[in-house]
Amino acid sequence: MNNIEVPAHTVSVIVSAYRRAAYLNQALESVRAQSFADRELIVVDDASGEECVRQYRLPPGARLIIHESRRGSAAASRNTGLSAARGEYVAFLDEDDIWLPGKLAAQVNALEKQPEAAFTYCHSRDVDESLRPCAKQARFRPCADPVRELVKRNFIKTPSSVMVRRSALEECGFFDESVAGAADRDLWLRLARRHPLVALSEPLVLYRMHPGQLHHQERLTRPGRIRGLEKTLAWTEAERPDLAPLARRTLSHALFKVARAQWSEENSATDALDAVRRARSLCPWNLPARMLEFRIAFSLRRPSTRTPAERVQ
Repeated sequence: MNNIEVPAHTVSVIVSAYRRAAYLNQALESVRAQSFADRELIVVDDASGEECVRQYRLPPGARLIIHESRRGSAAASRNTGLSAARGEYVAFLDEDDIWLPGKLAAQVNALEKQPEAAFTYCHSRDVDESLRPCAKQARFRPCADPVRELVKRNFIKTPSSVMVRRSALEECGFFDESVAGAADRDLWLRLARRHPLVALSEPLVLYRMHPGQLHHQERLTRPGRIRGLEKTLAWTEAERPDLAPLARRTLSHALFKVARAQWSEENSATDALDAVRRARSLCPWNLPARMLEFRIAFSLRRPSTRTPAERVQ
């Protein structure tokens, strides 16, 4: 059988989907409304099931790729989309977010003006489940040293705000699925280590706040986030020793938060003690970790009648 040649487009839009048909259809409508027309649309569904998929309202020409079995992370869906993408640029859209009409045009223009840049990201506005603006909105703050800041934290709120040059992805690799929960930050850091990035202060994305978001499921994403920080620390020690102290502090603080949650919320003192001791080994001067270690160790020596929620505020 002859292979069918799919025409290339300037932008490949990759939308990851899982069991939120109503949100997805709103996201797809925001793609359709873009002023920049030279694009392909790839929707990757993570095995939501036939009943859910039948509710998707795909625009003409869109490609739907369905995982045969649940892969369990947006990183896996984005990688599937990247393998199928043919555009010079790639833009990601989560199913629960919305693009404003000029988003693609502004980012294509930014990357064409700065051909050395690997990717661009824009500001976003927080909205509720019904797309009403939230009362509190974060201010846009340009980052003078993106690599240093990404070692410390992910200042790019959502992948829906990012457009990446495909050649840079081919150079630096796709999303690392082993660090689910931190895969976007890991990729932005790998790209920023080699190339400049372009920040757009205009809010071009509506970031929907709702209870089903992954960041509300801290326990599920915890292992991947810690592995991501460990990976960052290993890189800094090997290639950027000037950033290694910052990476150690960041990992130490994350392990402290894990230990606190394990002890106060999950009634898992032994695991909490292991985590807080790792935190202390990375930063011996971490006073909160030292105090928590003492309290957990003391609790293990004597039975407690307090509930886990009463142990740590």
